[in-house]
Amino acid sequence: MKLRTILLVNPQIKLNWVCAHVGIYGNELADLSAKNATTKEEVDIKVKIPKSWIKNQLMLTMLQEWQARWMSSPNSRFLYGIFPEVNTVGSYLSDAKL
Repeated sequence: MKLRTILLVNPQIKLNWVCAHVGIYGNELADLSAKNATTKEEVDIKVKIPKSWIKNQLMLTMLQEWQARWMSSPNSRFLYGIFPEVNTVGSYLSDAKL
């Protein structure tokens, strides 16, 4: 029931059913790679990038995309006039544990 409420309050959020990946080369290749990965005994890729850097990059990317959508959206122009920039201060994103 909570998801339904979120979708009703946020009409810009759309859920779409996507047919199986059949016939889409990139998706079929990804499916094959994922299936092959499930048969491995251990992970064979080691990422040497700090988790904090990855979290920071994800947050920056998310904020940039959010800002771009906020600026180009035809909705809520009155509110945009008050808050032209997205901001995580005082929101759950400012303390997000990704």
